[in-house]
Amino acid sequence: MSHRLQRDLPKQRRDRQAVAALALDVVEFFDRDLVPHFAAEEEALFPVMEQHVGKLAIIDELLQEHRRMSSLVDQLHQAEPGTQAGILQTFGELLRDHIRKEERLLFPIFEEKMPGTVARAVGDQIQQKLKP
Repeated sequence: MSHRLQRDLPKQRRDRQAVAALALDVVEFFDRDLVPHFAAEEEALFPVMEQHVGKLAIIDELLQEHRRMSSLVDQLHQAEPGTQAGILQTFGELLRDHIRKEERLLFPIFEEKMPGTVARAVGDQIQQKLKP
C-alpha cells in the first residue's frame, strides 16, 4: 500500500474521485490487514520481546506509529475529498517508514536476542492471530 500511494497519489492528486477511491482502499486495507497485524505485534511479539530483552524504545515508537496510522484512517473517514490527498501522503510515508523500522531495527534484535523456541512460539501465535 505504501508503494501504491507513492506511485499513484502524485498522478491522481487533482482528481477528487480517484483520491476518494484511493482513500477507501486505504481504509479497507487498514481494517483488513493492518488492524490484525498491529494486534498480533502488540499481543504476541512486543510483550515477549520486552520480557526477554527488556524495555525497548523501538517498541514504544512502533506503538506510537500504530496509533498515528489509526488516527490518520479516522481522519480519512471524516475528511472532505479535497483534503484526503494530504492525509494519504502522510499515511503512506508513515507506513513506509514503519515497515523499514521493523525490518532494519526490530527484527534484527528479535533474531539476535530471542531464544529459538520462544521465536518459534511467537511466530506460531502471530500466525494464529492472522488467520482469517
